[in-house]
Amino acid sequence: MKISKKIDDLRSLTYSLDACYVGFYFWIAGFSIRIGGTETEDQPYFYPYVVPTFIGFGFALPNYFSWHTPYLEAHLLKVID
Repeated sequence: MKISKKIDDLRSLTYSLDACYVGFYFWIAGFSIRIGGTETEDQPYFYPYVVPTFIGFGFALPNYFSWHTPYLEAHLLKVID
């Protein structure tokens, strides 16, 4: 279980959701809880994405079934640093 307030850990949460790594994910602003998943693989390319909602949760199961809070439009994104 990983609990963090850093933006890099929020990137790891987004990466894990996108890649369907098994786990449970929860975030509020810059605070995140990740049970399962993996760290962001920045080699050879930097992973630039962060969940674009203020609050949400998601999960991924071993059979590649996943769900997460629906994202807002990109122009509504407010990055919290």
